[in-house]
Amino acid sequence: EVSHLNVHECCGPEKFTGCKLITIPTNDGKLTVNQLKPYVIGFGNPHMAQPKVISLTQPTEFGTVYTSKEIRELSNFAHKNRMLIHMDGARLCNGAANLNLGMKDITGDVGVDVLSFGGTKNGMMFGEAVVFFNKK
Repeated sequence: EVSHLNVHECCGPEKFTGCKLITIPTNDGKLTVNQLKPYVIGFGNPHMAQPKVISLTQPTEFGTVYTSKEIRELSNFAHKNRMLIHMDGARLCNGAANLNLGMKDITGDVGVDVLSFGGTKNGMMFGEAVVFFNKK
């Protein structure tokens, strides 16, 4: 509900992909499997949105950080339901430093399928990258 993707991208995802963002209220900006379950419905019903991607921001807009265990739980849930995990990693290095982990420990190694990596916010002189961990 408060993610950068939903609040600050000026309907870009909807415009360029034709998707529907489904927002989920949270207390701390972090999604949990239990919060997601009521929204993972309608598969195959042409009259309902077909959830396909769960997008996480690491760290969240509130500055909270997903642990590797939390990301793994969300990834397992997504994959079990034929969905993918996208991570907005504009400030991923801050999250990794907070957890005292490497970036791979909170992305590809725990089931993240695709990462949008903000170069300048992560210490690079310039550049952005989209990193695919899942070859499908």
